Amino acid sequence: KAQLCQVGIQECRYLKSKISQLRRPTMGAAQMKGGPLYTETLINTCDRLEGNARITEKKLALSMIQQKVENLKISLEHFCNIKGDISEVLRVAEEQLKMRNQCRIINQQASLWELKDIVKRENKRDVILNYRNLLLQRIILNLSDMSTLFVSNSLMGTKIEKAFPNLKATVAFSFLFKAEENQRLSDLRSLQKKTMV
Repeated sequence: KAQLCQVGIQECRYLKSKISQLRRPTMGAAQMKGGPLYTETLINTCDRLEGNARITEKKLALSMIQQKVENLKISLEHFCNIKGDISEVLRVAEEQLKMRNQCRIINQQASLWELKDIVKRENKRDVILNYRNLLLQRIILNLSDMSTLFVSNSLMGTKIEKAFPNLKATVAFSFLFKAEENQRLSDLRSLQKKTMV
């Protein structure tokens, strides 16, 4: 709005100078108010004002779009944990989106599990769940300290590749199930979330 006001003030000054030139007594009768030169000057000035208003409007729209792009870039940098130019950030964000979509597909197809085995050893019990022969999930319960639960996931890579030939499924499974790490859970609600995947 400030830019529009500034442009308007400049145009007013310009118009005043043109009008004062038109009102000078040295000009002929044809150039006085109502004459063809006066009318032509007013038309040109109005056209210029409209053009400047459109340009200012487009500049403001461009500025708003650039600000939105910058805000989106900052959000994606924070979400994807990367820094760089906008094309690199978008590329990584698209890769993560594809990965999440693959994980969603895998999650839908692998969400059913069956109890494979319960292993007893001293004060611990290992509960092994089988997710369609694609993933084995081992839940370790410490009977002396029920507040301590551990979950580990083992992928069956060749079966995963056969079941999902069109995807980078092993990577997606590893990402979705956090197969490379043992996870410590603090309560049964967390365990329920892990087994529902």
